[in-house]
Amino acid sequence: MFPVKCDPVRETEDFQLTLFQTPRYGLKRGYKIVFRQSFQGKTHEDVMYQLFQLLNVRERMPEDYSARFVGTGDIVSVERGSHSPIYYELKPGGWKEVRRLRVL
Repeated sequence: MFPVKCDPVRETEDFQLTLFQTPRYGLKRGYKIVFRQSFQGKTHEDVMYQLFQLLNVRERMPEDYSARFVGTGDIVSVERGSHSPIYYELKPGGWKEVRRLRVL
């Protein structure tokens, strides 16, 4: 007897996330890289949630992290393998995809 095959579950993958912040909260220009790390997850939303949890709870923050908490207006680039990065900005309703030109 053969095992029953279930719907394929997407395997977790490695994603490289880069967080960009402005020197002061609320500015529209001057984004700089403040954090970069690999995360394992199934989707962009999954790994961005992990990043948000890591950098918004003081007890979970890496010891060498010196930037502010993740907040509205911050931008994250998500890269998977050799794919081009996709950029997201944190808005009041959650992460929204933005054009790369917004970052530079």
